[in-house]
Order: sequence, then structure tokens, then C-alpha cells
Amino acid sequence: MSFFTSIALISGAIIALLLARAVWVVRSELRNPPERGAAPGPGETVIDVSYHSGGAGGGHSAEIRMSRDPQDQARFFIPLSARQPDKGSDND
Repeated sequence: MSFFTSIALISGAIIALLLARAVWVVRSELRNPPERGAAPGPGETVIDVSYHSGGAGGGHSAEIRMSRDPQDQARFFIPLSARQPDKGSDND
């Protein structure tokens, strides 16, 4: 066997292994999809959105607090012009 033939066979075997592994991972994720989001309930989910550029300074630090109640989440997306005042509140 020549040098180039052996390189081609080894490369083909590596590609076949990578392809088989990719198929295996995709099939396992389709059978058992990862859980997303947070379970509904009381309280908040805290999301850290900090960015640090490294070195002696720069960056941004912040937290987002999102309610775990689906109704509160839905209220967040209602435009201000369409919101109705809460019944029983003194805000006019």
C-alpha cells in the first residue's frame, strides 16, 4: 500500500467514526430532549448577564429577575397602551 492510500483509509475511518458518533448523539437527544426553562411557581429566576472584558477595567454587570409565574410573564409582554388598570387599585 502506498502512503497516500493508507492516509486515505485512516481519514475515511476517522470520518466514519465521527459520523457514527454524530448520529448517535442526535438520536439520543431526540429520544430524551433536555429540559428547558424553569418550572412554574412562586419566586423569581435570577439571570446573570455580566460581561467582563478582562484587564484592568471595562465590562458590564447586571442581573435580570424574571418571575416564575406564567401570568406575570405574560403581563410583561403587553404593550403599555393596551394595559388595563388593576381592579381595586388607586392608580388612575
